[in-house]
Amino acid sequence: MQLDHIGIAVENIEHYFNSVLGPVFSCIMKSEIYTDPLQDSRVAFVETTDGSIIELIEPLSDQSPVSNLLRNKRGGLHHLCFLAEKFETDMAKLRANGFTLVVSPKKAIAFNNRLVAFFLSPSNEI
Repeated sequence: MQLDHIGIAVENIEHYFNSVLGPVFSCIMKSEIYTDPLQDSRVAFVETTDGSIIELIEPLSDQSPVSNLLRNKRGGLHHLCFLAEKFETDMAKLRANGFTLVVSPKKAIAFNNRLVAFFLSPSNEI
C-alpha cells in the first residue's frame, strides 16, 4: 500500500484554502468540491508544492463523522489514506495487524465510485 493523501477536518473548505493553504503554503486546488452524502460531508483535494495531496473535509451536518472532531479538537488530522493494491488482501492484512474496521467498504464519489473503507489503527488513528 502507498500513501495517497492526508485528510484534514475543516469547518469550511473555501475559507481554509483561501486563508491557510493557498496564501501561506502556495497550494493549489486540485479538484472540484464534492458533496459526499455517504460521509455526510463536502470534500476537496489540494496539492502542495511537492505534489503531496491533502483532502479537506467539511461536515454537512452535526451528524457527520467529522463534526465530532471539529467540536472536540477544532479541526485537524482526520485520516491517512493508503491506496490498496489488492483491496481484500490489504484489508485482511490490516485486520491481522490489529486494525479495526469502523466503516465498511463503500463507493466514494470523490474517487470515481471506487471502494473506500475506514480502519482504526491499534493506536487510534483513522
